[in-house]
Amino acid sequence: MSDDPCFLSATDLRRRISRKEISPVEVTRAVLARAEDLQPHLNCFITLCSDEAMAQAEAAERKVMAGEPLGLLHGVPVTVKDIVNTKGVKTTFGAVPYRDNVPGEDAVAVARLRAHGAILIAQDRLIVVLEVRERAARDVLAAQISVHQVLILTDQRRVHEDVRVIHHVVVLKP
Repeated sequence: MSDDPCFLSATDLRRRISRKEISPVEVTRAVLARAEDLQPHLNCFITLCSDEAMAQAEAAERKVMAGEPLGLLHGVPVTVKDIVNTKGVKTTFGAVPYRDNVPGEDAVAVARLRAHGAILIAQDRLIVVLEVRERAARDVLAAQISVHQVLILTDQRRVHEDVRVIHHVVVLKP
């Protein structure tokens, strides 16, 4: 089993953090470094929250050292899809009209993750492909998106010696 924090399970990370075998700062620093190294190859994050994550990790470490009660995910780095509101972090929903959207509050799921001590390191990129059907209406072409059927296409490929990426593309069919 690897001792690299990037490859430890959330359960193992949490156990090691609570035993003071590894610090939330060490874990977060390692995960962010790996994310930053792989981002140019994978382009999987819409937003990396490096400064915020390190501040959260330092606060988490202070709680550990003070012997305070720890949440179930205390000090464990997490990411969320770009379709989930994250307070103070750009959330675009994968759509151009929301490119500057910065929510004022967390979605319930994110609030619960944070309440249990999880450290948000990034927003995962969301890719949605829409099949648009054009039709004539009064001599004007109108785009119509029909959401009656959803097709999920999966593509798996190796992009790095130890990274396999699975892409799920949602196609809305007329």
